Amino acid sequence: MADGISGIDHCIVLVHDLEAARAQMAHLGFAPAPRGVHSEHMGTHNHCVMLERGYFEVLAVRHPTERNERWRNVLATREGLAAVAYQTQDARAADAHFHSVGIESHSLVDFARPVELPEGDREASFTTVTLPPEVAPVPMFLCQHHTPDVVWRPEYLPQPNGCIGLKGAELVVSDTVSAAQSLFPAFADSELGGDARQQTITTPGGVLRITSQDGLAERYAAVPRTDHALPYVVALHLAVSNIDATEAFLASAGVATHPGPDGTRCVAPADACGAILTFSEH
Repeated sequence: MADGISGIDHCIVLVHDLEAARAQMAHLGFAPAPRGVHSEHMGTHNHCVMLERGYFEVLAVRHPTERNERWRNVLATREGLAAVAYQTQDARAADAHFHSVGIESHSLVDFARPVELPEGDREASFTTVTLPPEVAPVPMFLCQHHTPDVVWRPEYLPQPNGCIGLKGAELVVSDTVSAAQSLFPAFADSELGGDARQQTITTPGGVLRITSQDGLAERYAAVPRTDHALPYVVALHLAVSNIDATEAFLASAGVATHPGPDGTRCVAPADACGAILTFSEH
């Protein structure tokens, strides 16, 4: 299934105040790229944390538009992780493929944002296609990068906290098996496994974990957090080059870490713009 999802491209952390979020991420040892301002019909702006493998962005609304209504609806109740974006080399081909297998994807959108570079201004451009709620329990879309050389700049990649990659994301739903079975047909070259407490979709480009409320309580028992109405994206799983060095950096910044699942170390949502961040080596 060449036009299916082959991995996780990035995740979106929604915030009210973009500058405050940038400062909070910098305090955690990330080096956010310069602010990006999206097309007027998108009405949003962001700071991306670019990694050797994948990235995440903190996103805020500049002015209300039809395209950002879903983000405003989330922000009416909370900040934090709000969407998972998947990898695609051709969003239009993926859209056609999904329709051919009965997945009614929609909202094929072309947009761009200007990027100031030392050699002159460029434009980062993208095409996205959104998975329908019948398939995706939380906002999910495929993102085609037309200008990856503008986005993945070498100077953006080094992170003071030693983070090198996006390993995956984690959702919380009421019925893990049903959610996973609905979503899995959209993936290519991937494996599905797990039980009622947690299902995993393992792709060549990251692992998507679909966790129950009970599974969440067990996995993050030591992490201070506030639960939200289901379903939602709860955690971002990050790879670091040296976990001891990452813990030392966070400790020097006065950021508490907590034991998490599978031997990870976690930063609580209160310290990370509403998201649980887990850190582990590679």
